Amino acid sequence: MKLIVANGWDPEGLEDVKKSFPSIEWVDGKTPEAMNEHIVDAEIVYGHVNSEHMSRAKNLKWVHSHSAGVDWVLRVPELIESDVVVTNTTGGHADTISEHTIGMLISLTRGFPHLARAQSEKRWGQPLEFTPIGLSGRTMGIIGLGNIGSAIARVASAMQMKVNAVDARKLENPQYVQECRGLDQLPKLLSESDVIVVTVPFTPETKDMIGSDEIAQMKDNSYLIGISRGGIINQEALKSALESGKLAGAAVDVTAVEPLPSDDPLWDAPNLIITPHCCGTSEQTFREVTEYLRTNLNKYLAGEQLVNVIDKRLGY
Repeated sequence: MKLIVANGWDPEGLEDVKKSFPSIEWVDGKTPEAMNEHIVDAEIVYGHVNSEHMSRAKNLKWVHSHSAGVDWVLRVPELIESDVVVTNTTGGHADTISEHTIGMLISLTRGFPHLARAQSEKRWGQPLEFTPIGLSGRTMGIIGLGNIGSAIARVASAMQMKVNAVDARKLENPQYVQECRGLDQLPKLLSESDVIVVTVPFTPETKDMIGSDEIAQMKDNSYLIGISRGGIINQEALKSALESGKLAGAAVDVTAVEPLPSDDPLWDAPNLIITPHCCGTSEQTFREVTEYLRTNLNKYLAGEQLVNVIDKRLGY
């Protein structure tokens, strides 16, 4: 049985997993040439595949994505139409992403970028251009209450924020969420929240989900954070809302094009924190992601149902 490693996350943890499965032939597929060579008879891929890979694959049964987001599947119709099972690592990144999200929010509300600038200028005292706010008692609205949205909600609730959410699925309210409604209630969520966090996957339905009309429905001086995939928050609308003062601040870990080009206007938006799609990266996440692979390999070899099987047609 051949397994292609097409991703380089946590090489040390991966070596430990390999020792647990000596019957598997582990091959490196991190270059296009190696991937094209080995995909012909590989049974498992750890990483992503594309249309060219699918045209070559003769024995592929299972693709295990190292990421929670699997919108890339929607660009591979040959994979969608096949019997190949796709699993992801949803849940493995949630705690780290929630910490990153709250960190960005606190940086915005406490004015850490302003304070860091004052420090670099060796200037003591609160910057006059910014008045910090507290988060206790304020309302966070979460768009998408999956594993990541739920983890963010738990932390926000512990900070004594009121948390509401909308989701495409019908969900019972977790203890730390006051109300979870359907997506048709998005306007209400936008209008009542001091902070909006976007955690939905990128699909044709969620493209530009938060544009100028949606931002106009948000509270004045509220905050907008995007941490799932680029293209869900319209970047032109975001920049305009920051420049006009409609939003007090925003933070994104994802952009429509990555890496974000150096000449992209978004870099110049005021009161915006941009991080380079790293909110799920941590030593803890590396361990969690590797353990998901170990768990599913055990289940695969035992002929059991794999965990985190995605709907290829939905892309999540």
